[in-house]
Amino acid sequence: MFAQVIPAKRGLARLPFFEYSVPPELEKNISVGQLVKIPLRSKYELGVVRSLHATMESTRVKSIEEIINPTPFFSPYQLAYLEDLSILYRTSLGFLVKNNLPEFGKRRLESFKQITLSPFTLYPSPPAKPKITTYANTEEKKSFFNQLLAKPGQTLIIVPEIPDIEALKKLLPKNLEKIICVTSDLSVKAIYEAMLDIRIDEKKIIIGTHRAFFLPFFDLQTIVIDDDSSPSHKSWDMAPRFHNRDAALILAKHHGARLHITAHTLSVETYYFAKNEIYELSGDIIPPLRPETTIVNMADERRGGNYSIISEELAEAIKKTTQSIFLFINRRGTLNYVACRDCGEVLNCPTCHRSLTYHQPTSTLECHYCRYKRAMVASCPKCHGTNIAMYGAGIEMVEQEIKKLFPDDKREIIRIEQDEKNLKRVDASRAQIIIGTQIAWHHLDWSNFELVALVDTDTSLFVPEFKMVENTWHLIRDAIYRTPPTAPLLIQTGHPEHIIFQAIPQPELFYTQELAQRKMFGYPPYNFLLKIFSGHSSEQLIKQQAEHLYRLFLQLTKNDPDIKITANLEMFPPFYQNKHWQAIIVKLNYKNYKRNIKLLLEKLPEGWKVDLNPSSILSA
Repeated sequence: MFAQVIPAKRGLARLPFFEYSVPPELEKNISVGQLVKIPLRSKYELGVVRSLHATMESTRVKSIEEIINPTPFFSPYQLAYLEDLSILYRTSLGFLVKNNLPEFGKRRLESFKQITLSPFTLYPSPPAKPKITTYANTEEKKSFFNQLLAKPGQTLIIVPEIPDIEALKKLLPKNLEKIICVTSDLSVKAIYEAMLDIRIDEKKIIIGTHRAFFLPFFDLQTIVIDDDSSPSHKSWDMAPRFHNRDAALILAKHHGARLHITAHTLSVETYYFAKNEIYELSGDIIPPLRPETTIVNMADERRGGNYSIISEELAEAIKKTTQSIFLFINRRGTLNYVACRDCGEVLNCPTCHRSLTYHQPTSTLECHYCRYKRAMVASCPKCHGTNIAMYGAGIEMVEQEIKKLFPDDKREIIRIEQDEKNLKRVDASRAQIIIGTQIAWHHLDWSNFELVALVDTDTSLFVPEFKMVENTWHLIRDAIYRTPPTAPLLIQTGHPEHIIFQAIPQPELFYTQELAQRKMFGYPPYNFLLKIFSGHSSEQLIKQQAEHLYRLFLQLTKNDPDIKITANLEMFPPFYQNKHWQAIIVKLNYKNYKRNIKLLLEKLPEGWKVDLNPSSILSA
């Protein structure tokens, strides 16, 4: 007898498993999904049995050394799910299997051998359509989840970020004992215990982030993706770079689980699929959020002689408050970029070419990506003129303006930008002025705020990336949802005519225009996007590789009108992490898109990265 075994370690994507012979004494006990000990190169490793067969062409193979536990740790459904991810995202299957296992030390492995695992006896039913449920407030959200958790089987709830777990738990019944939270922050011991509890069906409700997709589910029947339109559902910095919604669809298919998508604001894709009855809709497609939102036209402020980042209307609103307020601006530093008024030269990072941010406290220019830092310049490095100007207010500038406008305000000002250390200073029992970037958004208790203001929402509106406007839409709708009904919400913009602001009282306007633009350019939901990219220290070499790959893809797909390939392009920044970057964008019709992705990825050289359903087209 022979077995295909997946080593539980990172390997090459094109070598997902190896053949081993099964010793006669193990033949009666071996089965698919078991954890086994195998010789690999010069040492022993753990692996998972993928399949068994009676014969093979070559008999010169190594033998399985030991079955670690007689009962399979993996269900066939979870193995099939991991294989799908491995193929679609060009990720080592061994790496995915390793992530789906606890970290075994010697003592823990010996203990695991003695644990009694329940055998898998359930057979998945064909999955139904994903079901969409929207909510307008926390009470509606609470009602949905309390009804959902009464269902049988295991329930997996995926939230965008770790702080969202605690916020969700507050809405659930206090007496829930069979609940467990799984994130990348868990210790080795905690993840070991969590995986065992899930495998033996001790825990029925799993709440987690991206990490929770890699668990040994025993009886998974319900999956929930909450806050559907949050950009944090997309993994962009490490493989596999999946969107949680896409991973949930694959997981639901293999386990026969029902997928629920919940949100106060739907993503553009989910909205389209609901409108066209590809997904089942329960309730309103756009729930009515609180209408009391004030748009402040900063162009009028400039015409009136106010050049401060704080409008007169916002200043008056702050003056009326005595409790905590939250001012949001998603830019670090004092000013966003520095330029010469004479020749137009912008001071950029010499490594990645992004604009340098001015920090007044240290009088330095800094790159927040490469950590490059230099002293502020007195003259232009290009034309040597002294007419240097600074643009785009950052969080430090907002703090300075608040201190200048309200010198007698006794409330403590807390600035939250680069990391979470200042979050410890936030005290719900005291009145504070909190000025924060995106890092503060999910960590704060919004119910304490007497006023919320989005100080500058214009930065991302004109960035040439197809999802930037949608991300801003989600940010504004999320602010409306989170702000207490009794607290004013002010949004400052220099472009009140933009569809984002026009659509606040009529959300359908945003979706109608956004879908029209995406249809014109062939972007999701009208096509599936695949981004293939790579970097190299040699600009010439990576460009040659990209051009060769582009020609190869054209040849492979020349007779298929459902596949459109864009010529290789330079990414932004073009030079990052000491490498020059090139990307190829592929648009695939949803018909047979998985088959076509596999066709292209089979020819992909090692070292090239894959991003399905990317958040950006050219950003590195």
